[in-house]
Amino acid sequence: MPDRDDLPRTTETSSGHPYDGEPDQDFNPWSIGRILAGLFIVGSFAFWVYAFSGIPSRENPDRLDESAFAVEADGLCAAAKARIGELPSADSAPDVLARADVLDQANDEVETLIRQLRSIVSGSDSDVRNLGLWLDDWEVFAADRREHAERLRTEGDVRFVVSGKEGQHVTEWIDGFARVNDMDSCEVPLDV
Repeated sequence: MPDRDDLPRTTETSSGHPYDGEPDQDFNPWSIGRILAGLFIVGSFAFWVYAFSGIPSRENPDRLDESAFAVEADGLCAAAKARIGELPSADSAPDVLARADVLDQANDEVETLIRQLRSIVSGSDSDVRNLGLWLDDWEVFAADRREHAERLRTEGDVRFVVSGKEGQHVTEWIDGFARVNDMDSCEVPLDV
């Protein structure tokens, strides 16, 4: 065991404690790093307070300001889907040409529905703009359906191809808008 005299000695100050004395001259409590870290912590805290405060609008930008259109549209869509549902299903068609003929009848219903929906567009400027965009998507979907019927006649049993929009199928935009506005009947028909 080492002698006490062999242990390293610390420099004692006048108070007798080895750590008393002059502060380190290189220590700066206001360094740039500490200021930036403090600002980051305060900024993060402020962000989450703001986010959970309810101050930012949590409303979906596709949500209509007025519900009158949605109520009437949902009824029109439900009636159109019922008429389409009464048509023979694709798997009951004796051949691809018969299937194309039934699809044409369903396409007539979809195009009639789009015209009916356009005729009742109302609401704020924002609603009218959003409804116009939504119905434009319906027009693209209707054109895809018409093209599919034609391809069935000319190419045989082919897969239905839906146009894309901003990395998604146009049907996703149609259905998303319908769901946001409580128009579940206005999601695209699944008869193709």
